[in-house]
Amino acid sequence: MPRRPDPDDPGQGTPEPRPRCPVCRTPVAPGGKAFPFCCPRCKLIDLGRWLGGDYRIELPADATDREIPPGAPPDPPPGFEDTSS
Repeated sequence: MPRRPDPDDPGQGTPEPRPRCPVCRTPVAPGGKAFPFCCPRCKLIDLGRWLGGDYRIELPADATDREIPPGAPPDPPPGFEDTSS
């Protein structure tokens, strides 16, 4: 009996994994309107998690100890030489 064609099989014998929605884990078609989410609803759920503080990017301990006064210029990147004079 012949095998049915597999839509996820690119022809190399092993199916290429499809990306999954980070919220509900449903397989997602690349290039979709809400990619990498499966739908606008999951996109809004994820945004709500970011805005609610569920996701956060922690700073290293030494970076939180430093106070930067408002309006102060940022530190120059390492190796930067001021040649404006």
